[in-house]
Amino acid sequence: MTNQKPCTEGAMDSTPWYYVDRQRNRHGPVTAEAVRQAYTAGILDGASLVWREGMAEWTPLGQIVADLGLERIPPSAAPPPADIGAPRRSGCATAAIVVGGGGVFLVIVLAILAAIALPAYQDYLGRAELSRILAEAAPLKTALADFSANTDRCPRGLDELGLEDLTIAGVDEIAVGAFDDGRCAIELHLGEVDKVRDSTGQRLWLSLENDGGFGCSGDEALFRYLPQSCR
Repeated sequence: MTNQKPCTEGAMDSTPWYYVDRQRNRHGPVTAEAVRQAYTAGILDGASLVWREGMAEWTPLGQIVADLGLERIPPSAAPPPADIGAPRRSGCATAAIVVGGGGVFLVIVLAILAAIALPAYQDYLGRAELSRILAEAAPLKTALADFSANTDRCPRGLDELGLEDLTIAGVDEIAVGAFDDGRCAIELHLGEVDKVRDSTGQRLWLSLENDGGFGCSGDEALFRYLPQSCR
């Protein structure tokens, strides 16, 4: 009888994974072993995004290395795979598929998982776009805070801040003024923003708080894309 290596915990884990390589190409569904091989081959690093069923959103690989057992795999332990998109299955993985109900059932499950993973990735890209817009609005925040500190009032227009020529990709109009409660604020009227559904006409607000920091909020349609600090 041919000797076979015992099934390890990693081999028994048949949960499909998805990942985004350094060229921002999405791969999956693949096995956990394929993700480990991609990491040891240098295709992925700690900042590469990965996702599997049960995870709330795409997460940097460096935050879940323990889930994949990467601490136990030295860089030279696994050779680069010939095809990351179609990893070789071990006998244990094949047995897991059979126990799961057969090849047809597995294909159906993978299709469902792919349908879940793609929208989650699209939401991640949308959040990245809104984070970019908020980052590019930083000069507005600095100028607004300085103006308020020096004049003890809110500006009535961008010209008072010296930023009337400021443009931000994805923003059709920028306004400054005051909320009803007296807080100075910046209002960003969005145009078409890549990966943000129905973004045109939606608004983002940045408000100068009493402690000198800025709060942020947005229209309800943008909630799913807002950074955690804005929700």
